[in-house]
Amino acid sequence: MNSPPGSLRHRAKRALVWSGAGNYGSGVLHLLALLGLGWLLPPTDFGLLALALIAITLEEGIGDLGLPAALIQRQEIDRTVLDSAFLCNLAVYLLLAAATFFYSDALTGLLGDSNAAPLLRLLCLSLIITGFSAVPRALLTRRLDFRRISMAQFAGEIGFAGAGLTLAALGFGALALGGAVLAQRLLICAVVWRSVDYRPGLSLDLRVLRHLVKFGAPVMASNVVERVLLRADYFVIGRFVGTEPLGYYSLALQLSLVPLQRLAGLVRVVAFPTFSIVQKDATRIKNGLLEGMRGLLTVVLPAVILVVVSGPWLLRALYGEKWEPSVEPLRILGLAGLFLLPRLLEAAFMAVGKPRLLLQFSLLRLIVFAALVWTVGIGYGISGVAACVVGALAVWAGAYLVVGIRLFAIPWASLGGALWPTTRSGVLALAPLLLLVFVSTATISPWMVLAYTGISVTAIYLALTLPRYWGQLRRWLSLATSARGS
Repeated sequence: MNSPPGSLRHRAKRALVWSGAGNYGSGVLHLLALLGLGWLLPPTDFGLLALALIAITLEEGIGDLGLPAALIQRQEIDRTVLDSAFLCNLAVYLLLAAATFFYSDALTGLLGDSNAAPLLRLLCLSLIITGFSAVPRALLTRRLDFRRISMAQFAGEIGFAGAGLTLAALGFGALALGGAVLAQRLLICAVVWRSVDYRPGLSLDLRVLRHLVKFGAPVMASNVVERVLLRADYFVIGRFVGTEPLGYYSLALQLSLVPLQRLAGLVRVVAFPTFSIVQKDATRIKNGLLEGMRGLLTVVLPAVILVVVSGPWLLRALYGEKWEPSVEPLRILGLAGLFLLPRLLEAAFMAVGKPRLLLQFSLLRLIVFAALVWTVGIGYGISGVAACVVGALAVWAGAYLVVGIRLFAIPWASLGGALWPTTRSGVLALAPLLLLVFVSTATISPWMVLAYTGISVTAIYLALTLPRYWGQLRRWLSLATSARGS
């Protein structure tokens, strides 16, 4: 049954269409930019960028204080609320940028390679840009205006590609990657500010700010732990394995887990403001979770199969032998996509006012990752660290599902009924790959193996899946058409 054009369900689906278009349009541009940069720059330059991003990513988690999430969750906001959040965010980001600039040599030495210090000093500017863009981006998310957020992401990736490839061709080395990141953040900031009517003032209210921080602090703590997790693998490899292996690992991550995280992330970003609107209606949240996880698995499962099976051949075909050490971690990291469904539960937890659960589960994941790395990970190099990432994510996902199902009273049978048809289709789609067991792929062009695996798996999966979701797909296509025309 179609949803009325003004209904929350219709708005959420429309937002998801735009969010998906933005994520995948910008994702394709990002991968094309990485392809050009991979030919122009050595793996060591990518390793230096990965080291610098460890500090930047962590500071971005600290800098927003969870205030954007508080703005999205809050049912009523006014100029005083917005000004208080904006001024506080900007002040914190400015302090973090200054501290990072002056202590860049010490930070990069701690991370494993002081050669990353010039790049880290350049990237300090991205913290200030992020401080400027946090509140207007939260406003767009709050009103489910993902069309403009998608435009900002697309503009950012154009800036990333243009600046990065130009600077790399001119011989700037690792600084070209830093320039690409700055251009990306600057264009995103410009587009989101152009998309909102709000302009900041000086009406700071400490009482309002305390209320925002009360909700935002657990979110910030969870974000910090999440960002530690996001870069913990970089730190372990950069510190104990080396900068060049980190470059290989970084590319493998960008080609495998990052696209899958984009997919799960766009569902969470749309679900959070949607669930916040109906936060007192447990039945609608439960039904939304079941429908969302079923839809997410329908898209994630074939993506995981293609990354694990076709990803190594794509890497060999596009990047050449120089990047061969990236193949094994790419295949391992692709498996992590199977454990991203609980991203939807994160949105529901925040919407019903339980952000502390996010922190607890993130800490669990960090502890499991540290234990795995300490016992087995480092001894197996970048592939061992990749396996630790997947293992920690599997434990995290299992714990999330158990608690989420109990909290929202979702019967296990209902969850299994929602996920099993897609799982069965994915398993059957693997059948053509049995042929590769009997064929020596060493004598075949990577492009031929890539074409065979990609086309055969996709064709079988679509043949098994489309009849079941044909009516829903037609509604989504109609929704996409109306979204494009708006």
